[in-house]
Amino acid sequence: ECFTENATWQASIMGTSSLGPFNGRIEIMNFMKGFWPNQSDQRRHNITNVIVESQSEQSVNVLAYLVLMSASEQGLKPVTTGFYKVEMIKLDGTWKIQSLLVGFDLAY
Repeated sequence: ECFTENATWQASIMGTSSLGPFNGRIEIMNFMKGFWPNQSDQRRHNITNVIVESQSEQSVNVLAYLVLMSASEQGLKPVTTGFYKVEMIKLDGTWKIQSLLVGFDLAY
């Protein structure tokens, strides 16, 4: 429910390949539901250097850096770094993601 009904989600890997875009909350969630069962480790998205690029009463654009870590029986290891570019809007007093772009520095 953190996404708007018509949200978009997409990823770019070093600007050379992409994943998505997935359009609409249902399509985004179907992608996520299909991805998670194939993941054998515990991922942590460490978000740093959050910058609010613009903000109004009803919208906000945010840029943040990402350090993605993996924890498994083999130990703890970095997976990739990157960024998040998020556009959010306020609907009925609740902030929801309208657009999410993830840029990964390495494929994984």
